Amino acid sequence: MVIRSVLRFAVARKYLRAMPEGMPRPKAVGQSILEIPSDVGVERILAAASERNRMSFALMAYAGLRPNGGAGATVAGCAATAGGGSWAGS
Repeated sequence: MVIRSVLRFAVARKYLRAMPEGMPRPKAVGQSILEIPSDVGVERILAAASERNRMSFALMAYAGLRPNGGAGATVAGCAATAGGGSWAGS
């Protein structure tokens, strides 16, 4: 998605003549209900997260950012789950 946005910008500014052909199509966005961890769940996630991932998880939790892996995805370096589901991110 990010690359597509950068390429559209480049075309608009005439840095590129046209969008490259044969780019993969973005996945269709389906509706889903995200499981939002409780405060206790967030604390468990942060406590179980690796040093490398802890800051990203804290930013996601406290800034209201949403995971990009969808509900049920897991993250390397974090063995905790919130409310039975897993938390995806970084």
